[in-house]
Amino acid sequence: MHFQPDYQSYSYDELVDARRYIDVEAYPERTALLDKLINEFDHSKAIASDSHVNEDNPYSTLPARVGALIIDAILLLFISFLLGLVIGNQGLLQTIINAGIYIMYRIIMHGLYGQTVGKMMLNLKVMSFKSSDESENTDSLLNMDIKQAMLREIVTVAFNIGLIVLLVFNIVFTGLFGQTFDWLLYIIGGITILNFVWFLSDIGVAFASKKSRAWHDLIANTVVVKI
Repeated sequence: MHFQPDYQSYSYDELVDARRYIDVEAYPERTALLDKLINEFDHSKAIASDSHVNEDNPYSTLPARVGALIIDAILLLFISFLLGLVIGNQGLLQTIINAGIYIMYRIIMHGLYGQTVGKMMLNLKVMSFKSSDESENTDSLLNMDIKQAMLREIVTVAFNIGLIVLLVFNIVFTGLFGQTFDWLLYIIGGITILNFVWFLSDIGVAFASKKSRAWHDLIANTVVVKI
């Protein structure tokens, strides 16, 4: 007698995993049932069934997110200080390493845990988000993955890579020609300003959104919730 899994009690993630790994030829009826349950899954129950989500307006997170950013900034500044003691004042090299640490810290922590240290301390978590309408309560909250964590940082990564490449060019050109090119400095300044504008617009969108979703949340289909 074969064991029959109780797919009716599975979460959406568990259903998807079961469908991914099932032997379709050996279990065609189970496969059909999984497909049916996945297609008919009631995402509106996801928030209520997630005991880790604070039901008292879980999307009211902006003040706590500012606090989490400050905590993370202090942590990263401390790491940067220790790095400076080890490698000394290496200018561009230290800038590149610091940028890499910042980006990897956010991608790895969000990808694995949905939280940075700051978010852990203030009971916040980034979740994968799906809703038919921003104003409706038919929300599906699932654990995010590394891909979404990377998408959240993609604009920041692009700005940082652009600035680092231009700074390297500036050093190389100065060494080769013995002078600094104003046009290159203008481009560096322009990208720096655009990065700051992006940061401000990200904050503005979060304040305007009913669920405090910033640009990077919209790009990656994520949302920050209280837990």
